[in-house]
Amino acid sequence: YPRLVKRAAALYLKMKSDRGNPTGMPLEALNHYRHVVYELTQKQECKPDMIAYKELRHKYSCTDRKHGLLEDIPVGLVVEGRGEAAILGIHTQILSGIDSEIGKPCFAVCISGKYDDADGENEDGTIIYTGSGGLKNNKQVKNQTLSAPNIALIKSYETGVPVRVLRRYGDGIEYRYEGVYKCIGFEKTPSSDGPLVYSFKLHPMPHGASFYSIMQDLIDDRVKSYK
Repeated sequence: YPRLVKRAAALYLKMKSDRGNPTGMPLEALNHYRHVVYELTQKQECKPDMIAYKELRHKYSCTDRKHGLLEDIPVGLVVEGRGEAAILGIHTQILSGIDSEIGKPCFAVCISGKYDDADGENEDGTIIYTGSGGLKNNKQVKNQTLSAPNIALIKSYETGVPVRVLRRYGDGIEYRYEGVYKCIGFEKTPSSDGPLVYSFKLHPMPHGASFYSIMQDLIDDRVKSYK
């Protein structure tokens, strides 16, 4: 099926570049955030993204922490940097990989290449996400512990509450909102550097709830039309 493979590849590239747009309050918050970042940049302020988020996060309800899919924010949305993801409520921790709160299931995780994650290596889109802690100079130097972020992901597994996924692409600042995934298992295993890490198995939710499922549905439709 060489023609089908070419069509699937073209579809993948199209979906990869399709940014989508938020609407309603999230769009208002994003535009306000971008304006403040621009002004801070003009003043040559350090870390304008963090300053802008701190200034605006209590002005918009979309920054309130919540689980699951987010209203008015399309799955597949591409944002410029972690600050934009934070102001939209996708992942509210600019510096941390796991967006969590003590005593609650995890809200979101970010795949940025910092840890040795097995990102989408399985045919079903499953991600093996590395837990938090024990990293120094991009090297795992200590065993990970049951820290609050790791406990939050374990609680996601125990409760079945879905976890949002934010993924970085390339070496730039672009991140895509991948939708929601379900934690279907976890274990403590040796890292590539030796010390033990928590590995969480995250599976994409179906029916348009994840970017993976959207792309798979479109490819399946192409397959059916080809036949």
